[in-house]
Amino acid sequence: MSLARVACRVVGLWLAAGVAVSASRTAASLNDQSGASLLAERTRLALGVTQAKLRSVILSGYSEGGRYSDLTGKLRPGQVPVEFRLLLPDSYVRIDQPNGAVIRRGVSEGRPILSQEAVGPGAYVSPAVPTPDLLPFARSDLFRLAVGLFAVEQFGTERANVTARGSATLEFTGLANRVLLDVDSRSGLPRRARYKQLVVMAESIQRTLGISLAEDGSDEVAMEYSDRVVVDGVSLPRVWQRVVSGAKLERITLTTIRINPPLSARDFRF
Repeated sequence: MSLARVACRVVGLWLAAGVAVSASRTAASLNDQSGASLLAERTRLALGVTQAKLRSVILSGYSEGGRYSDLTGKLRPGQVPVEFRLLLPDSYVRIDQPNGAVIRRGVSEGRPILSQEAVGPGAYVSPAVPTPDLLPFARSDLFRLAVGLFAVEQFGTERANVTARGSATLEFTGLANRVLLDVDSRSGLPRRARYKQLVVMAESIQRTLGISLAEDGSDEVAMEYSDRVVVDGVSLPRVWQRVVSGAKLERITLTTIRINPPLSARDFRF
């Protein structure tokens, strides 16, 4: 066999191997996408959001363990009324009412929401201005809530990329965020949502909790869901437990759940 024919044969084998590897990688990618699609669809079916054609939600209850004293490093006792409004695909607000004040944080139609006002006698709060630099943080809150509770993929004109991480975890990437949604293998319902977030906490509080937080925002935050109830065909957890480095921080307990209430953009203007 001539050297030219040998060279051609070697090149042919190399090309064939390259095609085989490429085909193998393509098949693996398609399998990953297919697995993610099936798991995501199973999760949404278990949640009931597909049948209910989820458009809006109002959730209200109270928050505990979210307020620590920077002076003593200890938890301030008491419950703080809290409400969450979600109007898909792009509006969200959280409303807290601590000690005669009302604090609103969120995003609507691409604009950040931030307002503080005193509503009780003797209460005082400093004014708040929703500057544009708050928008990424507000969009992160929207993304984490909507993915964690409802496995939402569409956010305004943007669509999250969803991939499978094993057989019981979905990875949602979008709005410059990444959320890992751990799903119960039997029920298909979300157990918790995990994401990286900068947690600002005084050293005295960290010592009380027995943790040491990173300064670069690399700590993993987990929102654990429990005590589920079905309302108008949609499954929702009544208890959300926020955990950072093994320490249990804020705990949300819902007392009222409304599915598809008549919300509009006006309900997010403050």
